[in-house]
Amino acid sequence: MSRDEAIEKAREVTVEEGWPWIEPVEAAKRREFPWLWPNTWRVETNCQAKIRSVRVYIDDVTKQVKRIGFVAY
Repeated sequence: MSRDEAIEKAREVTVEEGWPWIEPVEAAKRREFPWLWPNTWRVETNCQAKIRSVRVYIDDVTKQVKRIGFVAY
């Protein structure tokens, strides 16, 4: 999964939830608990403000959303 694919998937999920999609967006791939899970994309909206941001975690291999959360303030 590319960075752009991860961002697009995160955008789709965010819109489905009815949460705001605010730029700028940060996307980074990392390994969470390396002995258990493969690489995971962490996409965060409104990344410079850290408020009203959405965080989406996507499995790099299956492209399934693992977790999603909204930080209101």
